[in-house]
Parts: sequence; structure tokens; C-alpha cells
Amino acid sequence: NDMPDMDYWIKKYEDKTGEEFKPSPGFKLFFIPARGFCEVMANAEKEMMIVRQLSGDAIFWKDFVEAFCQAIGYHRIGTYCIRNIIPYIRMGGFHIDRTEETPDGLRYFCTDNIGRHGQASPAWITAKGIRAYYITWEV
Repeated sequence: NDMPDMDYWIKKYEDKTGEEFKPSPGFKLFFIPARGFCEVMANAEKEMMIVRQLSGDAIFWKDFVEAFCQAIGYHRIGTYCIRNIIPYIRMGGFHIDRTEETPDGLRYFCTDNIGRHGQASPAWITAKGIRAYYITWEV
């Protein structure tokens, strides 16, 4: 069996982020050896799925969480990005419609190829000195 185990994906997460992986309280941790792991929470108050720590195939996990969102009748997902934001937006299938200057940097307003809207807003600076963004999009 050559499938990666959870320790493999945690090490990848820690190497990329520079932060120690600790399960997030209130989140369900999903693990699929070939795809990695993803923490998810359904926020009933906002009728939104929240994705926290993730390691592995981000496109797979995006589709995974969108399916859950549709199954329970929610129409939004929120997460954060600690990678270069422009390629991340493209990887998610979105294009940038416009930007808006904020005190912390540019906010990006985006649309995907089926007309769903999303945005990326400056959040904080990571341990590795990278600008993090809060991401939300329609499902």
C-alpha cells in the first residue's frame, strides 16, 4: 500500500505553512489518503460552509465542500488562502472582475465560468511573511 498517511499530509501542511497542525475545535476533519485532509464546519447562523486547514488536492476539496454545501442547502463557502492570491483565484476557476483598495491591500471581486461570484479580502500576514486572504464564494 503506497497511499500517503495522515502524517505525510500533516508534514506537507507544516512545511508549506511554517505552522504546526492542530485540529480546529468545532471542525470535522475529513481525510482521504490519495487527496489529503480538509477541515470543514457548517455555520448555521451564516448558512455557510467554512473550510479551515487543508493539505493536498485543493481542487478536489473545493468540489467536495461544494457538494456538501448543495446537499444541506447552503449557498456560500468561506475559507482563507495563505498562498499567492492571483494563481489561487485562477486555480479555483475564477477570473478577477475588479479590485478595491483597502487599508490592508487589494480586495479582489471575481466570477467563475458559470457566473458565481467570489471575493478575496486581505486578512493577516502569515508566519512566512505572506499576505493571507479571506475567501468567500457562491455555490
